[in-house]
Amino acid sequence: MSYITEELSGALKKLPLYGLDEQAQLLYLSHFTRLTRKPVSILIKGQSSSGKSHTMTTVSRFFDPNDFIFFSGMSEKAFINSDIDYHNKTLMFGEYSGAKSSEGDTFLRQAMTDHSVSRLVSSKTSDGNYKAVKQENIINYE
Repeated sequence: MSYITEELSGALKKLPLYGLDEQAQLLYLSHFTRLTRKPVSILIKGQSSSGKSHTMTTVSRFFDPNDFIFFSGMSEKAFINSDIDYHNKTLMFGEYSGAKSSEGDTFLRQAMTDHSVSRLVSSKTSDGNYKAVKQENIINYE
């Protein structure tokens, strides 16, 4: 494993990413857990302009573009309403603040631990009545 991180450190030194080697290595290695039954989740947290987005952008240069999905932001219900195939993908969010509500937090936490999100919503039928409909988005890692 040290060989992989040494190679990555050498490659990162050629890019404008200063003083964030450990974070970049962790982010890089976590990307490959997307292929396992229990992928890890990484949260990069820091003050404004501390290099969080720059670290993600720089490290993602080492990934196949088909293996990750980057969102600049996300609304609280976008994840459950999405028809995107998340299978074996690394999800990267530039800003989480749009999804940061009790419902948005619940959906994201449920997706990370249970690999699916679901909720029951009311939907108006063609005859004007309402019925409960299950909305679900499954993230299958197998």
